[in-house]
Amino acid sequence: MKNPKIPCAFYDELEAIALQKQKVTIIFKDPHDTQTMVNGTIEDLFTKEKIEYLKLNSGWIVPLHRIVSAGNKNIDDYKYC
Repeated sequence: MKNPKIPCAFYDELEAIALQKQKVTIIFKDPHDTQTMVNGTIEDLFTKEKIEYLKLNSGWIVPLHRIVSAGNKNIDDYKYC
């Protein structure tokens, strides 16, 4: 996938969760579309090779375009900008 995008408002939600240091449950799909659930606080949001990621304090690094939900925020509820 080239330059995958996520909705801007969803990214803003992730930033707010990170700034408030809230513990959050992240559900994401791996490359085989298997859902995985991880918990922690977001330590960082960063871009590497044109792909955006989040890093949890538990050590998990998750590509943002693979996230299904963060806490009670479902990515499908947001529009792309």
